[in-house]
Amino acid sequence: MIDASTIYWITRLDAINIFLGVLACLVGLGTIVCIEIALNAPESVAHRFNKWAVILLFSSAILWLGVVFTPTTKEAAAMYALPAIVNDQVVREEAGELYGLAKRWLERQVPAEGADQHE
Repeated sequence: MIDASTIYWITRLDAINIFLGVLACLVGLGTIVCIEIALNAPESVAHRFNKWAVILLFSSAILWLGVVFTPTTKEAAAMYALPAIVNDQVVREEAGELYGLAKRWLERQVPAEGADQHE
């Protein structure tokens, strides 16, 4: 059952994905800054910035995984809607009837087109 809360969060997925992407970029930029400072700082300060660079690097990687595996609004809507449509018995019956009608129409069209080509 899809309730209002589910619909709300499905519509917010694109914004969440953008937020995670921007945050991952900022954390990645922080990693680069920490590495740059560590390379140019005295040894006593460089150790701290090296540690922060590693922490930020792993944080950025986790955020990028969130970006990659967070579905878009369209993907999430399809994940909720398609199973309900495909598993509906009425849709299955109608699809079977539609397939039969299309098949009979095509069978009638093929001989008519074949006769036109031989003339």
